[in-house]
Amino acid sequence: MNNRRSFFIHQGLSSLALVLIFILLAGAWSAPARAQGSQEINITFEKHVLSNGLTVILHEDHKAPIVAFNVWYHVGSKNEKPGKTGFAHLFEHLMFNGSEHYNDDFFKALQQFGTTDINGTTNEDRTNYFETVPVSALDLVLWLESDRMGHLKGAIDQAKLDEQRGVVQNELRQYANEPYSIAEELLAKALFPAGHPYSWTVGGSIEDLDRASLQDVQDWFSSYYGPNNAVVVIAGDINPREVLEKVKKYFGSISPLPPVARHTAWVARRSGEQRQKVEDRVSQARIYLAWNIPQWGTAEADYLDLASSILGQGKNSRLYKRLVYEEQIASSISAYVDLREIAGIFFITADARPGVALDKLEQAIKEELARFLKDGPEPGELQRVRTGYLTDFIRGIEKIGGFSGKCDILARSQVFGGRPDYYQENLKHVREATPEIIKETAKKWLADGVYVLEIHPYPQLSAEKTDVDRSRRPEPSAAPPARFPQVQKASLSNGLKIILAERHTIPYVRLGLMVDAGYAADQLALPGTAYFAMQMLDEGTARRSSLQISEELALLGAELQASSALDFSYVSLGVLKENLDPALDIYADVILNPSFPQADFQRLQKIQIARIQQEKFAPTTLAIRVLPKLIFGQGHAYGNPLTGSGYEETVLKIKREDLIKFHKTWFKPNHSTLVVTGDVTMAEIKPRLEKIFKDWQPGDMPRKNLDRVSPRPRPAVYLIDKPGAPQSMVMAGLPVPSPADPDDLAMDLVNYIFGGDFVSRINMNIREEKHWSYGAFSVILPARAQRPFVAVAPVQLDKTRETILELTAEMEGMLGKKPVTREEFQNALSSKTNQLPGQWETMAAVESSLIELANFQLPDDYFQKYATRLRRLQPEDLNRAARKVLQPNSLVWVVVGDRSKVEKQLQELGLGQIVYLDGDGNLVK
Repeated sequence: MNNRRSFFIHQGLSSLALVLIFILLAGAWSAPARAQGSQEINITFEKHVLSNGLTVILHEDHKAPIVAFNVWYHVGSKNEKPGKTGFAHLFEHLMFNGSEHYNDDFFKALQQFGTTDINGTTNEDRTNYFETVPVSALDLVLWLESDRMGHLKGAIDQAKLDEQRGVVQNELRQYANEPYSIAEELLAKALFPAGHPYSWTVGGSIEDLDRASLQDVQDWFSSYYGPNNAVVVIAGDINPREVLEKVKKYFGSISPLPPVARHTAWVARRSGEQRQKVEDRVSQARIYLAWNIPQWGTAEADYLDLASSILGQGKNSRLYKRLVYEEQIASSISAYVDLREIAGIFFITADARPGVALDKLEQAIKEELARFLKDGPEPGELQRVRTGYLTDFIRGIEKIGGFSGKCDILARSQVFGGRPDYYQENLKHVREATPEIIKETAKKWLADGVYVLEIHPYPQLSAEKTDVDRSRRPEPSAAPPARFPQVQKASLSNGLKIILAERHTIPYVRLGLMVDAGYAADQLALPGTAYFAMQMLDEGTARRSSLQISEELALLGAELQASSALDFSYVSLGVLKENLDPALDIYADVILNPSFPQADFQRLQKIQIARIQQEKFAPTTLAIRVLPKLIFGQGHAYGNPLTGSGYEETVLKIKREDLIKFHKTWFKPNHSTLVVTGDVTMAEIKPRLEKIFKDWQPGDMPRKNLDRVSPRPRPAVYLIDKPGAPQSMVMAGLPVPSPADPDDLAMDLVNYIFGGDFVSRINMNIREEKHWSYGAFSVILPARAQRPFVAVAPVQLDKTRETILELTAEMEGMLGKKPVTREEFQNALSSKTNQLPGQWETMAAVESSLIELANFQLPDDYFQKYATRLRRLQPEDLNRAARKVLQPNSLVWVVVGDRSKVEKQLQELGLGQIVYLDGDGNLVK
């Protein structure tokens, strides 16, 4: 009945010792309780709540001069967070290691006074501590328990933490060494989604415990171990009035905790069947079948508890009789429920007899379950398990303390049910259950959503002796030459340029129209217009609505997308060759006849504004929005936010007519290029394109301001305040030469070595050596004219100043005392060239390179000769090119962080007056 497997018992007795004791006592005679019948079960109690929130439950039982104390703290492993698991169990151990006024082992203080049933346990939902003592020792118990509730924090030091951390980790290792222990973590992760508080185990992980700091442990105590998060139950030979006054005396002065957030029911019901297989060092194969079911205290959970007993508890259960007794294909089998505070699990577990396949067990189990779901239980079966349930309950309440005693029942009822006598609801459910209720409940929860875990014996494996030489690594031979498809070019009668790369591996064709607009075109419009217009391009045409476009494309298996980059806007189409003609008709319609519907305009306008708000909330995009204007200046085509989304105030001013004007202004065939890749020839595609674009008229376009800007004569620091930010986003930028510069390839390798790879100088420094950041990098962003060079390092707040100094020092070092080494040069060269054979595996990759050819006006054979040109470079070329990229005295620094924490650090840099900006790059005080 309600078999709880996932709790940890404290170190008072070892697990092995407890097992031996249970075995020795298994045959002990136990007289049935005579004071109450099964219909009259009632545990009398008094309930009081102290002014500090402590709930106190008192019960009189004068059959022996003893008293049981049990405190339940409403905290378990479900209160932990991913990455910090195992804290509840670890803290349970620390609670036994002394408090501020008794700094010694808790057991020592009590065992000499005849204490029995002393222990502590942790599960997913609560942590409890209990002991049964002669009545003469009650004051001692109350003093000790109140001292560790209210005065523990000062007694926990690093030595105790390290000691108990080691004990707990060894407990986990000991458990991990047990057969089938691998199942616990697999079950937790499979049965509950990531982030669910039952998706990790009670014990947690050894790695998480390694990370537990003294502050973490003290914070745990301050958050969960207090009177208003605890229930104290005292039962035995007591006078309730006197005991209540003692409790007030010892516990009343303990301060309450801040409020504790609680999960409500989260069953995480699943559908379908999920399976896993795993091997373990076990002698027999085992199978688990598990279903997510309702939580403790619900009627359905209690009905399923009875169903589990009918199916798999005892020799008379259905599964045992068939699989173990009759067919003898299983050596053991059981069915049980694990009922927790916010969800439950229904388990069927069976061990196969040697030589029997698990699928045979599974088939038999599912057959019996199907019969049970169809016909339900026999009345006699239900009566048998009902009687067993009530008998077990009565036997349990013979004891006042320990597991399943009256203290435990009253505490569980109060903590999980909200009142000490909630157990009466469980008993009521059990008494009122009928065969039909059991059948319908089982059908509802067990007919679907099963998770099956198979554990198979790990086979005997061994390694063979080989003659491999491990003293040196094999040297790969020269990388095969990269093969870039031949580039073919043509022009339509209206001036539209075509670039084609044939690729006949699959019957698929990709087309991409490059229009000479992009975000840079916003220089001549409201910022955000290019992005907005391209987002709306496929929202409707003169002949088709947005939904019709989507439906027709779906029927053809085609994909159409419209977007913008910095220098150009792009409309792409991907389609099976057999559907090329009807897809081209839609493609041309979208390109030539967009209607920019007003209803969709308003919807997408709101979406774009929301995007801008999100960009301003995230430190990286916030900085990258502001940086371009600081690098290129007001009025330059590259001076708007690099995300292309514009500003809230400008997007609100954009009208539908502005999008129509954008399309009319920039969509000119004689200033556009159509990139084609895939299973098509020029002879096939050109006539089709001539036909669909025959009415597209050429024309002139405005000139974008792409004039050269000079780097700043001195560094500048800009700060964007983000109160409460846990990190600083440090970003630096400056303009570097265009791709037409003769040192373009050398500049690319310089960036690769400086910050373009994981093993780059700044990442190895900031991340790997100093551990200030998850990662630091740099990039030369693609642009037709001067390009933005950007270095990025999100770092911990207190290292903002040092990070700027380190990035500056790395630049100065590469320009002076630490130039590019032969080893760095060779590694970068090898990486770039050896990647080439796999770079153009897909049509999309070829298309991307063709876009580069067109955008940067590169020669047709650029990629065929790319590797050769790279190999001609020497370290001296990189050291010369570095001066064009790394200019520390011209950097624009943008820091997004908590001004109150980083302002002084930035002032100490001595880089001039700090300029304060808002999220749109406007000056603030």
